[in-house]
Amino acid sequence: MNEFVGTSPWTAITKDVARKRRGPIVAAISYVGVSAAKVLPLRKGDFLICDASERAIKQGVTSAKSLASYLRIGVKVFSHEGLHSKVVATESFAWVGSANASRNSRDNLTEASIRIEGPAGRNAFSWALSLATEDTELSEQDVRLLAKLPVSWQARGGESTRHKAVLGMPRQLEKLIILDLPNDAYAYMEKEADKRKLDLKKSLQIKDSRLDCFFWEDKRRRQNTLPAVGDWVVPLFKKGLGKPWQIVRISKLPQYRIFWFQELKTPLRQKIADLKNCVDGLDEDFDVRVVTDKHQILKIRKIYGI
Repeated sequence: MNEFVGTSPWTAITKDVARKRRGPIVAAISYVGVSAAKVLPLRKGDFLICDASERAIKQGVTSAKSLASYLRIGVKVFSHEGLHSKVVATESFAWVGSANASRNSRDNLTEASIRIEGPAGRNAFSWALSLATEDTELSEQDVRLLAKLPVSWQARGGESTRHKAVLGMPRQLEKLIILDLPNDAYAYMEKEADKRKLDLKKSLQIKDSRLDCFFWEDKRRRQNTLPAVGDWVVPLFKKGLGKPWQIVRISKLPQYRIFWFQELKTPLRQKIADLKNCVDGLDEDFDVRVVTDKHQILKIRKIYGI
């Protein structure tokens, strides 16, 4: 049944979402307020995509507390900065309109939504689900960090929150990971990375700074020494020594991983020979070397002039 509901559509939307017999719901709703769970009663196995950027959290239009409550009951939560849609969809029906998931939208604003079924509803479901990529999924730790942000309730004019930040290596660095990356990626890996890159840049709010990636097949050795998000990496190539990278996200696929990084700008040109003089064991057979000695880390930094 197709239906148009004007003025206050949340009564009908909430009733549809709360039904016992309905398939998984994908809600692609830009802003999620403090009372979202009452307005949009999602449950385990559902998907929520919203704008959970630092800007949205600081403005108070998306509530980290609501996101945490959804995660606790088993809803998968994703952040898509710049999202402005209001779609609540299953494979059998979808609501498309103007209403954010908030008490203000339900009680104070004049909204309008249309309920659609059939091919149009399934298309809405597929489109919303396509936004729920692995790179945009929020963990409980991500939401805890968002909850620590100050809420000002003042509009920022839509300006992104992080793109002006300058990447810098911390002075007190506990480890550096040296990676030997001699091989080029397969074409299917490159294709998969290209598909994910735009969404990932939006998720991480990276605009001006460079974002790139390298690949690691699971069949390669020493998986337990691979870098984690936040780690700093010194890459070795056949052509020479690369600039340091910081790992910002890892995409785990069935047979390989995509490590996304930002490259540090350094004032000096570096040579492999200089690195081998600082760290022993960088022979042709090594894949990964973790350096934790503070003096060695200091020597490596001096190679790059940092």
